[in-house]
Amino acid sequence: MSEESLKTLSRNYKQNLDYFKEQLGVEPSYDVISHEMIVGGKQAVLFFIQGFV
Repeated sequence: MSEESLKTLSRNYKQNLDYFKEQLGVEPSYDVISHEMIVGGKQAVLFFIQGFV
């Protein structure tokens, strides 16, 4: 990965969430799933790789 393609995370949760969803292809793919939750009073998200065995 080149330095030009590196992006600094924002302090804004929604901007970061949208960026990761776009980069990981969460919406167009059923293979990557996101699960949003509240942890310790803060918004959080986990990204999962779904696969059939």
